[in-house]
Amino acid sequence: MTEPTADRQHEYIIIGAGPAGLQLAYFLDRAGLDYVLLEANKVGHFFSELPRHRRLISNNKVHTGYDDRDMNLRWDWNSLLSENLDHLFTEYTDEYFPYADTLVQYLADFRERFALNVREETRVASIGRDSDGGFVVSIEGGEVLRSQRVVVATGHTVPHIPDVPGIEAGEEYSTISTDANEYRNQRVMIVGKGNSGMETAEAIFEHAASVHMLSPNPVRLAWNTHHVSDVRAVYNNVLDSYQLKMQNTILDANLRRVERREDGRLNVAFTYSHANGQDWDLTVDRLILATGFRFDFSIFDDSCTVSTCHDGRWPAMTSSWESTDVPGLYFVGTIMQARDYKKSFSGFIHGFRYNIRFLSELLRERYHGEPRAVDVIECDPKTLADAIVDRADNASSMFQLPAFMSDVYVLDGADGIERHRDTTVAYALDHEPWRNRTLLIATLEYGHLPKGADPFNFPRDPRDGTTSQFIHPVLRLYVDGEHVDTYHVPEDLENEWNKDMYLEPFREALARMLNRDERMVTA
Repeated sequence: MTEPTADRQHEYIIIGAGPAGLQLAYFLDRAGLDYVLLEANKVGHFFSELPRHRRLISNNKVHTGYDDRDMNLRWDWNSLLSENLDHLFTEYTDEYFPYADTLVQYLADFRERFALNVREETRVASIGRDSDGGFVVSIEGGEVLRSQRVVVATGHTVPHIPDVPGIEAGEEYSTISTDANEYRNQRVMIVGKGNSGMETAEAIFEHAASVHMLSPNPVRLAWNTHHVSDVRAVYNNVLDSYQLKMQNTILDANLRRVERREDGRLNVAFTYSHANGQDWDLTVDRLILATGFRFDFSIFDDSCTVSTCHDGRWPAMTSSWESTDVPGLYFVGTIMQARDYKKSFSGFIHGFRYNIRFLSELLRERYHGEPRAVDVIECDPKTLADAIVDRADNASSMFQLPAFMSDVYVLDGADGIERHRDTTVAYALDHEPWRNRTLLIATLEYGHLPKGADPFNFPRDPRDGTTSQFIHPVLRLYVDGEHVDTYHVPEDLENEWNKDMYLEPFREALARMLNRDERMVTA
């Protein structure tokens, strides 16, 4: 490629001033690193338009009964992290499901309060590499910036439109009318049974003659899966109305074609997923496409091609969220879920804020010679159990990223046990210096509900943590990279494990683990 003249060199260029870009900018700023954050519109622009009906489904639980600010982040899904946790979303509203406009204001205030280096109305045209391995970021209008590292925080911006004949007759979720009266006495089909589709159905079904929801797979309910991207209870009215025969339907089917009739209505043809291939046609007045969004790969030029994962939905990335193809290119925000899709919560503010803090520490260690903080703990079962339980009882990070974010205990240290807080499991197992060490990885995790089981009526043994379905501590021991032992602490009604009923068997399990490797010296 032809290399344009650079206007300015930075260590880091961050693209996208949503919550993820602002969160990383905060950590880089506090570390005294050189960065600029580029935003095509205004800070928090995505949330000025979406969700379409303006209510968020990210919980905002203000009243918890606790005073500890980090613990309270377990139930605050919108705040960004700061050194003293002194700029919290919970100070803006008491609404449990707040309005998106409040989040936009919060993000703008976060930028102002911490004086972050954000350039608004600066749209990136392309990202490329130069001959020295650096990055060339071209801005619409002709300006060019260079950097050593680029971090993309643009989220999902490209609507995913199914490849179906006649689909152009549908209306995209991101631009549909929110005036419920426009749907009065109309037959409406919504393609997509996720939260955006359910949100739309909830907004219109009292006015529409009928609402038909269609996608190939069954509805995934958050109370079954423990996953916040699945359908939340606040949008379950349309499901209730379907089961009680109120003219609305939930269809597991593949869309085949859409045809405009002479009277202006739409004929929608589909094939049922669970009816021996039965075909069906339905006439509707409107077709709404709530089929999600994808990452925009067009931002990368030919010198900066990245591989994809999950059927092309996201860039392929390492356990430190670096491109698998382009060194120095990182991804933050909702696209971090490429590493834990449908398993944990990296796709949401309350998950990726911790990932970004961890990434900022890795960047400082990798490029600026600042090692991550480490605690040293005495090597005996009681001390170790107390340390693990204290974190399980109080930390927000592992609670918000179950089975993904962990504390890593390096057990064979010369001076005692090394504790590395808030380290992802994937990174711990990838980290070269730890591959021949003895690691105890502590997480909080949900159980695995058998298919078809009732999450509100499932038996468990209170002495056996492997039967626990609710969130609970799990310990896994690795020796030289091999998983050799596991212990589940049983679930607790209030997530407080500093009780003898848990601690005594827990210490016994730790004693067993500490004796698995002769390199460990116990007190």
